[in-house]
Amino acid sequence: MGILQEKGWVDDIATRYQKIFDSLSAAQPGRVVIKSLKNIGAHSEADLEKGVLMCVSSQESGFNNGLGMVAREGAHQLFIVGHIKVPENTEAEATQAAEFQLMREIKNWLRTGIAGMSLQVESIEQSRQESHPYGWVAAKVIATPPKSGAF
Repeated sequence: MGILQEKGWVDDIATRYQKIFDSLSAAQPGRVVIKSLKNIGAHSEADLEKGVLMCVSSQESGFNNGLGMVAREGAHQLFIVGHIKVPENTEAEATQAAEFQLMREIKNWLRTGIAGMSLQVESIEQSRQESHPYGWVAAKVIATPPKSGAF
């Protein structure tokens, strides 16, 4: 067993994804957190009013391909997509405010970390108020082996 595995890094992508999903779910008790990417219209109105966060795996890249390490310790890219609905009698800025809240929650979750890995957000995109009273955010998140000193 290598030092990264001793410190909690999981090389198996499915196990790592489950660990990330479980952490996100635990950090969002008031939201609906799922593993399936769905169109905003596929959610119930009640779920959209709570806010839905979907966590999906996108790719793995940047492997350590050194001797004995081929295809290990790759960077795992995920998308965290949030859907939300605000009251219909509000202005479009209410949608943006709800998206800001989702963004804060995602960033706060990332800052708490997960044992055995480093998390970073590459970007978070918003709906631009285009579908008020519905809104969305899409965060590109990268999970890598822990950085030096992150053990």
